[in-house]
Amino acid sequence: MQKTILKILIVVCFFCFAFTACKKDAHSKSKTELITQQAWQFAKFEGKTNNGAWFDAYPTMASCLKDNRFTYYTNHTYVFDEGATKCDVADPQTSTFSWSFTDYESKLLLNSATYTIDQLDESTLVLSTQSTSGSNTYYSRVTYGH
Repeated sequence: MQKTILKILIVVCFFCFAFTACKKDAHSKSKTELITQQAWQFAKFEGKTNNGAWFDAYPTMASCLKDNRFTYYTNHTYVFDEGATKCDVADPQTSTFSWSFTDYESKLLLNSATYTIDQLDESTLVLSTQSTSGSNTYYSRVTYGH
């Protein structure tokens, strides 16, 4: 009798583990779905020269830049919106540009400028780039959020 109860208990436990272990993962969004789901706004702007330390330039950015929004669309256009405050009142409120992924979706091409995608998830987009002038290499990294 005890062996029968033990066998039934083992079978029940097996099915309990089998059903909970087979739970499907949530749908992983593509990079296109992630970048186009909501508008992005500056959250952090960092820079460094050569092998120097990263410095956060965001606190010193003008407020008219901090409220700018970037909305990406699946037709590979994005809209730059000046936000509530413009740095130059003569600038248009919005401008439309083109975007695309390159290098197996590891880089983002905005018009003719290429940025490395350091992070892209539900709430954060981090883009970085570098340029060289003379013997110096300048690095920048911009973090966007919703």
